[in-house]
Amino acid sequence: MWVYIVKNFFYSLLIILGVITVTFCLLYIIPGDPARMLLGQRADVKSVEAVRDEL
Repeated sequence: MWVYIVKNFFYSLLIILGVITVTFCLLYIIPGDPARMLLGQRADVKSVEAVRDEL
């Protein structure tokens, strides 16, 4: 019984680690700046920097 619990625990850890890794990679690969997306493409540099500092 303990072997079953320990085995499933380690499988669960591997799955969670895999999901975290895939999520991180997808967020890193997706282009775009959140501040620029909030303000639009025509926003000036000072506004974008202010939103970046706020975020």
